[in-house]
Amino acid sequence: VGRIRTLVRELGLQEDTLIVFTSDNGPLEQAPELFDSNGSLRGYKRDMYEGGIRVPFVVCWPGRVPAGSTSPAVFAFWDLLPTFAELAGASVPHALDGRSVLDALLGRKPSVEERLLYWDYGHTRGNFMQAVRLGDWKVVRPGPGAAVELYDLANDPVESNNLAEANPE
Repeated sequence: VGRIRTLVRELGLQEDTLIVFTSDNGPLEQAPELFDSNGSLRGYKRDMYEGGIRVPFVVCWPGRVPAGSTSPAVFAFWDLLPTFAELAGASVPHALDGRSVLDALLGRKPSVEERLLYWDYGHTRGNFMQAVRLGDWKVVRPGPGAAVELYDLANDPVESNNLAEANPE
């Protein structure tokens, strides 16, 4: 990433180049005691917990994205195509689930309305898991026939306090 940034700067393209560093899922559960790849977050790749689906999203775009800024916007990988399409001035098919998050990247009030985000994994492997998020609330079904779990990510980002029984509604 450093060499790419250096080359972009040497070519004088930094103000015309958006560099994105991200991942499509959390880290593998290999030697977690050595790498602490997901920090305090619960779960790993192929889990529906935050350690499996929350990933870094770091951008660099001098003159456009305020350096050192952060955004409270919650979005998912499927929002990247509409975001890049908006940047390019291209139209996006209406059948996509994704929404542009360009406002959030540029430090403006995010235009992404609160909406359901949904993940599933293992539907072809016999260990079907699901997660749904709306705002700060997240429901996890950790396996087939398992009871759902409910977490308030604003107050419990490590998903240690299952609130499902106390909040059946």
